[in-house]
Amino acid sequence: MDKAQPWKPGDDRPKYYPETVVFALDACEDPGVDPNKHYGRFELLKQCICMFAQAKSRVNAHHKYGLVVIRDTVRWEGAGVTASPEGLAAALRGVQPAAPGGAGRPGGVPPPPPPPLELGSLLGLVQPLAVAEEADGG
Repeated sequence: MDKAQPWKPGDDRPKYYPETVVFALDACEDPGVDPNKHYGRFELLKQCICMFAQAKSRVNAHHKYGLVVIRDTVRWEGAGVTASPEGLAAALRGVQPAAPGGAGRPGGVPPPPPPPLELGSLLGLVQPLAVAEEADGG
């Protein structure tokens, strides 16, 4: 695969390097937030991610996208990394926010707050992708 060359003054239009963009989406329950508002915001965020990927692909069709979902653990959603904004949209469709934990609990007692995210788990998931792209000359 030939790499795009950077833009130089005098070129008709700039050329862009393909990028791999990994979105990290927190699907954990948000204590203290109305579940209906949380769901609406979550859906809006998913639509914004889709629009961003579509716009970015118009600039360079070789961009790739990945979706990492944060719940109790951090994991890839969908098929991993895709060059298709539609593939990213399909992965996003399967992601739903966590159900409110206070519902169905005795006395409506809210659940304890989730533990803080161990950032190393997110980096550990994405780092092999970066290493592989570096080896490919990306």
